[in-house]
Amino acid sequence: MSVVGSKEWRGILLHFFSKEIKVLIFDRVIVILSLFFYSLTILMKLFAEFLVLMVAIEHLYILYIEMFSWEKLGKKVFKWVLENDLFVKTKGLAKNQGLYNGFLAWGLLLGVMLGSDTLIYYCLWCVILAGCYGWWQSSRSIFFKQALPAMITLGLVLYSF
Repeated sequence: MSVVGSKEWRGILLHFFSKEIKVLIFDRVIVILSLFFYSLTILMKLFAEFLVLMVAIEHLYILYIEMFSWEKLGKKVFKWVLENDLFVKTKGLAKNQGLYNGFLAWGLLLGVMLGSDTLIYYCLWCVILAGCYGWWQSSRSIFFKQALPAMITLGLVLYSF
């Protein structure tokens, strides 16, 4: 009987190749898991940027209301803050506030376009502080409409960037 055909030799070959196969399978599993988690990281970052853009769009909408439609749409949105006759008198003040909301929106958009995490953090913190101040000075709904979405977005941005 030849050495190659013996049961011992086949057992040694199977044992050796089974280790090689196990290592190859393990390596491939590691590569697949790495790619999976990397793609999750990319998706998380994209979702965080999407939320940043949603906060920016919200502030562009506020800019539109306060700068261009204060006497019409502003009366519907801010009816609990001012009496109807004050909307005409506060038009200039509303335009100024709208401009600041536009600066926040532009900062968030610029932060996403340039990939500047610092600018995104700064603008989101400004939105959060403004929303908390609005909650303290005027209405709780400002916190839920402005500060809370910015807080959630900031948390996700800090986690994913």
